[in-house]
Amino acid sequence: MDERSKEKEKELIEIERQSIVALKNTFSDIKEIIIDKTGHNQTTGSYRMFVKMVNTSNNEVSFSYNFWKERNEIGSYGVMNDSIQKEGVTNSKVKVIFSDRTEGEV
Repeated sequence: MDERSKEKEKELIEIERQSIVALKNTFSDIKEIIIDKTGHNQTTGSYRMFVKMVNTSNNEVSFSYNFWKERNEIGSYGVMNDSIQKEGVTNSKVKVIFSDRTEGEV
């Protein structure tokens, strides 16, 4: 992987991290987020994240959401299970597996 590709990958992981912070301000009781893949829309500037979210009761749901880096906010998201995707805030640390398969906490 050349330097430019490494830099783009590093930037993408940082954008994914920022989106998790915004996701924590959207849903309560998040325990873990696994990012399957991320796409960038050149026209709108938004990023589309495909994730699996695990809540504190170990229930999981897969969905996607839009994230705008410039506004640092979540746009639209699919509600697949509103008993897991509860609106609110998660204040605790969340385990994250990023799209490059590295792990961290946000």
